[in-house]
Order: sequence, then structure tokens, then C-alpha cells
Amino acid sequence: MRFVRALSLFSLLISALSFAATTYIETDSNWRPVELPLPGPGLEVGTAFDIVTAGRFELEMEVPQGKTPSAEIPPVRCDLQLTLDGPSAFRVVRRITLLEHIGEYGFGKINLYSSPPIELPRRGAYEIRLANHGTQPVFGDLGAMVILTRYEKPTEAYLRGVLLRGTGWSALAFGLIGGVLSEISKYRRRDTETRPAA
Repeated sequence: MRFVRALSLFSLLISALSFAATTYIETDSNWRPVELPLPGPGLEVGTAFDIVTAGRFELEMEVPQGKTPSAEIPPVRCDLQLTLDGPSAFRVVRRITLLEHIGEYGFGKINLYSSPPIELPRRGAYEIRLANHGTQPVFGDLGAMVILTRYEKPTEAYLRGVLLRGTGWSALAFGLIGGVLSEISKYRRRDTETRPAA
């Protein structure tokens, strides 16, 4: 039963790694690693951040809803410069001149705008800077929060999560059952060896 015991321990290890990967990948710092105020005219904001998996990201703006109905909100013109520096001399400099309205949340109290997706090819440490070269605030007196958020298809993210959790639970069940069977076999063998001969 040594093989069963070894297989049981291996299954428990796979289970632990699957659950750890699920938790690690789905943390807020990996999905929404940056939250900054939108800079005013002639100003710049920036920060350092880390991601644990590469992927596509987009810059979102969260803006308090004004008086215009969300169905009638046009794209917003701006003059922003995004600079991203990362591992292996990675650098992206992008000029953003148009922000598309993509929806709302919070019972319609927050409007969402976004820029085109950006590919971050490696995990690791990055630095982001956002400069406003315009002469007017982008959203007037409303202000905005800038969020770098992971841009993934919901179905793919859901299936990956289901696969990791399924693997974790299956390996955990197999590991526990194998461990119990191994212990039962060990006690039976010990009982047989210590039982007096008839």
C-alpha cells in the first residue's frame, strides 16, 4: 500500500496547488492592480504594481453619473498619455484621445468608460504613469477614478475557475480516500502480524 499512500500524498499536493492557484490568480491585485485619480490638466499620476499572470488589460474610468441619460452619452474626447514600463525592458506609450462609454453600475450612479486593451506579456513588477495633456478636465467637475483592469472574456475566466476548483476538489477527495484506505490496510496488517497463531 505504499504506492497508494504516495499517490494519496501526491493528490493532496495537487489539490493544495489548485486551490492556491485559484486564490492567487483571482485576487483583486491581479484583476484590478491599479486605482488612481484621473489627473487634471497638465498633471500626471503614477504608481508601481505587480501582476501574477500575464494578460490583456484595459484602462477604465469610473465617473459619477451626471444629468445625461446613459443611453445618450457620447464618447468623451481627451488628450491622455499612458506609459507602462515592465519586466525585460517592456514599455508601452499610448496616446488616448477618445474614451468610449461602456455601461454603468451601482444602480446607475457610476458611468464606465474605457480605452482599447493593452497586452502585458509577463508577470512581474510594472510601473504606470498617466499624464493629462489637455487644457480642460476630461469629465468637467465630476472627476473620475482610473482603474487598470483585466480584460478577459467572462466564459474563459469562468471555465478556468471551474477547472481549477474541480481539479482541487477531485484531488482532495482522492487523496483523503487513499489516505484512509492506506491507514486501514496498515492497521489490518499490523493486527494480522500480532495475532497469535492458532
